[in-house]
Amino acid sequence: MAAEHLRNRFAFGLKVMVRAPVNPSEDPAKVLVAVDLLFGSASRTGLSSSAGFVVAEYAGDQALAKVYEQARSRMTISVLRRLLRQRQEEGSTSFMLNKQMAAGGVIVFCENEAESPLGPITVHVETPEVEHFIDWIAPDLRRPRRSFRKR
Repeated sequence: MAAEHLRNRFAFGLKVMVRAPVNPSEDPAKVLVAVDLLFGSASRTGLSSSAGFVVAEYAGDQALAKVYEQARSRMTISVLRRLLRQRQEEGSTSFMLNKQMAAGGVIVFCENEAESPLGPITVHVETPEVEHFIDWIAPDLRRPRRSFRKR
């Protein structure tokens, strides 16, 4: 559903890897349902579960449709942009999401692991055009300051 609302498609190649911890008190299937609520299963290219984690891989911008939409509707674009810039590397960037909120299909960004008591969902994005990706998913909303001069 959310993928239909993408106003602009990301024109460059994109690979998304989502890693969610599975605690002893959690059902791995329910953790996967939470991941699928946010990223869908249609564009999923790989899935594995081992050593207390569920790892899902996706190809293309469809997997990030809900992040794209909720960052705009919840007015958290600036937060996402800052997080992506902080974790930017050559050819990749990442951000973390609160796993409890993800279970309800809601995107809440985390600055550190402590902000998600059950462990954060880590989203790692690989693309040859990281700068373009960040500008696409979280454009800079700062407007040039107007100068008010007395005449």
